[in-house]
Amino acid sequence: MKKLTYLLSSLLAVQVASAAVISEFNFNADADTEGWSVANNISGLTTSGGFLTGTASTNDPQLTFTGLNASTTGTWTTLEFLVRETEEAPGSTVVSAFNPIGLAVSAAGQTISAAGSFSATDEGSGFFLVTVDISSLGSANIVNLRLDPIGGASANSNSQTQDNIFEVDYIRLSDNTVVPEPSAYALIGGLFALSSVMLRRRR
Repeated sequence: MKKLTYLLSSLLAVQVASAAVISEFNFNADADTEGWSVANNISGLTTSGGFLTGTASTNDPQLTFTGLNASTTGTWTTLEFLVRETEEAPGSTVVSAFNPIGLAVSAAGQTISAAGSFSATDEGSGFFLVTVDISSLGSANIVNLRLDPIGGASANSNSQTQDNIFEVDYIRLSDNTVVPEPSAYALIGGLFALSSVMLRRRR
């Protein structure tokens, strides 16, 4: 019984540190941009088929969210967005490489533009998961947020991004709040039940 009590208390003390999603935009309703609008250089911004879509009117398209009011009990860790870029017609070729050099994220009075703060992972079907290190924002409230959904003329496999179409599947803001894994919850619940049974038997 002492061993079970010790194991239970140890599990309660140990939590798996995984990023907590504070704000998430999935764009599942057609024509509802969920508060996102054009900061600069985008035409035809809308949502369709589960994507936020728009056309780059020049080589530096920018999205913005005004009045977000996202707050954290810890500190910010990452901004993520899943995006696909298609070259202008004719051809309509999906861009097969994504170089985040030239991208920027602005929030809490700071602009994050260093190439080392951005990474892009090929997720298949032309989509790239772009991850931005926003830890420099600390614990500041994020009220106004601006991000570049695709790179500039020198930042992509395509020589120009003007007239290219982007499709953003989702945008997420995460902090470093400790979140126990669901499996840990289940194990703890099972151990509680087992300890209750053992206590009843001892009586």
